[in-house]
Amino acid sequence: MMKSGKSNFRIISLGDNIRPGVYKSHSVFAKVKNYFYNKDILSLVLPEIGAGPNNIVVSKLYDVKEIKILKNKIYFDDIEKTADKIFKSKIEGKIKIEKKTIDYCINILLRYAPSFSTAFIFDNNREKDFKTQFQKKLLENIKKGVGLIQKKKIWTRY
Repeated sequence: MMKSGKSNFRIISLGDNIRPGVYKSHSVFAKVKNYFYNKDILSLVLPEIGAGPNNIVVSKLYDVKEIKILKNKIYFDDIEKTADKIFKSKIEGKIKIEKKTIDYCINILLRYAPSFSTAFIFDNNREKDFKTQFQKKLLENIKKGVGLIQKKKIWTRY
């Protein structure tokens, strides 16, 4: 059953890494609703969370049980929507940053980052904090992304 006003929300941004499929509800938070399809996770988020490769930024969060992503169409339950814009996660060209700047940023990250942050990229001991299926999948996806960045030599740690 559709809630009143459910069809009035906007898709502000659609992540460019979301693959076609029928995504089912996974977990719900105040500003984020996560959905899964096979091994993929997408997040329905409010604007203050922001755009991302696996995020669908919406004007309001409603109780959506299923998100169907087709090649050129998006359905929230049975309501067809279009995105205002596509979030582009690809980096063009090379980024040059001095090693001392990177080292400084890594040290600050390791000193102040909370649990479940991306600090595990630089401190493997933090991986033990990721215990639930969702957290482990998040960890796996971020590690894959870092691996791709390193493989393409966009960024190297040393």
